[in-house]
Amino acid sequence: MMQAVITNVFHQNFANKVPISFLHFERYLLLLMRIPNEYTSFKHWSEGVACLLEVIETLKKDYCIHLFMGIGGVFQDAMHVKESYSQARKARRKPPVQSVHVRFYEDLTKQEQLQKAIQYIEEHYDEQLAISDVAKYSNFSATHFSRLFKKEIGRNFVDYVAFTRIIKSLPYLRKYDYTIEKISFLCGFNTPNYFSLTFKKYVGISPTDYRNTQEILFK
Repeated sequence: MMQAVITNVFHQNFANKVPISFLHFERYLLLLMRIPNEYTSFKHWSEGVACLLEVIETLKKDYCIHLFMGIGGVFQDAMHVKESYSQARKARRKPPVQSVHVRFYEDLTKQEQLQKAIQYIEEHYDEQLAISDVAKYSNFSATHFSRLFKKEIGRNFVDYVAFTRIIKSLPYLRKYDYTIEKISFLCGFNTPNYFSLTFKKYVGISPTDYRNTQEILFK
């Protein structure tokens, strides 16, 4: 039922723009589309991005469906679908630059030292992370690291750490009957209130409301 709603809304919105189709892979629903030839990136196709955001808003407003998407690269050869899918999955697990609902693989930094910093954050998200410590680990001064991080990642260090912690909290909310207080502690937040405020800021709903939503598994 939910899958039919999602695919129908997509088809309605993209009907006069580009051909789209859907595939099941593992437990995900893959959206495939042929974007206009003049674009080598979906992100740069502003009309398509606007249409996608409209779909997401319609699903949320009219059907209470919260859609979170990762978007991989554009390939001419259908043999590269799996590569684009892998990129999309990787992007979906990272903090977004703008909308929480859409994350682009091309936004992920290719800078080796920053990749090292991001890995450190993901491995130590439950600890008290200071920018000076992560900068030192990445062989940068704190000032240079702060500027470079914002330029390359699109978010400042504090926001990125907070969003990483939010992402890490999702399985706890979905799979375990832990209290909000315990989850906030497990994910590195100082207080449950700060966790709840940060969660709603980035996700758009409270941790409790998220816990009460039903996860859609595409089979």
